Amino acid sequence: MRAVLLLVTAVLAAGCTTPVPGTPSAAGPVPLARFPAVLPASPAVIRGRAPQLGEHTDEVLGEIGYDQTEIDELRKTGAV
Repeated sequence: MRAVLLLVTAVLAAGCTTPVPGTPSAAGPVPLARFPAVLPASPAVIRGRAPQLGEHTDEVLGEIGYDQTEIDELRKTGAV
């Protein structure tokens, strides 16, 4: 455990991570690994964390034509 803690401390000190907003259950920002290469002409940008399971389901279903009533019915039947 001590070796892991030292490794994490070294990674954080080297600037290999960038903070991103955490999940609703996280107490604050979560460190996310930065991109391994820096390309000045096309810099990489981390826009945020990966979504949690089902986090954008309603939005995606809405984009493909489902209205809120249909989405609610899908939830009620356990389809989503």
